[in-house]
Amino acid sequence: MSKIGVTTSRKTKFNSTTNNPFQGPTAISLTGERGPLFTCFIDPFDPTSTQVRNATVPFNIRRLKPSEPGGPGASYGDNRSLYLGIARAQDWEFRTPITLNIGVNNNGLLSETDGVTLLRLNSTLAGKEVPCFGSDEGQAPFAEGLFTKEGAEGLGITLTNGNNFKFSLQQAVAITSGEPVENARGNFFIPDSIMEFLQNPGDEVELTIAISMSYVSASTGGVEVPLEECNLILRLYYSL
Repeated sequence: MSKIGVTTSRKTKFNSTTNNPFQGPTAISLTGERGPLFTCFIDPFDPTSTQVRNATVPFNIRRLKPSEPGGPGASYGDNRSLYLGIARAQDWEFRTPITLNIGVNNNGLLSETDGVTLLRLNSTLAGKEVPCFGSDEGQAPFAEGLFTKEGAEGLGITLTNGNNFKFSLQQAVAITSGEPVENARGNFFIPDSIMEFLQNPGDEVELTIAISMSYVSASTGGVEVPLEECNLILRLYYSL
């Protein structure tokens, strides 16, 4: 017997022949406490392009169809240059903490030690290291953390089998340091030193965040899926 006019939520069963079988981090975003902080250009290389209130960048994932050699399957593609064009950078309040988020695709079982087993970030400006990670009390050019099922449980967060999840750098640092999340030095800050590059309309500068991550779960066969040679490049513009 079927019910007419009643809609119930249903989780689609994962099928490796029709769904993207990739497991691991798939996107990175920058937000504030109440959502997006930045106005970004649709085309990060064109400061005259449409501006949107969004700062999310997907990682480049190479997908193989069932008909292709080695398919179906997926692996990381070329993530050396992932760009985000930020408008009106000259007006930015540099003491504003930014939440850096990682979105993860998970379609399988998670043991206590499964999840993101490594997260490392390094920030550079004009080819030199610049302090971007930390707290109001001070920043450093490096940040490191992890987000496993066991580590998330320590923060009161339950990662369930077969469900995607998202975590912040703040949470990842808290797990590694053993500090409460509110005290962890895992916020992201745009350094005020960018102002020497943004003196006049039309000026621009690139702030680079080098990212390394590893992910492991039952769906990866217990083998770590690494994200290497990845750079999130913020193109900061003096614009209207």
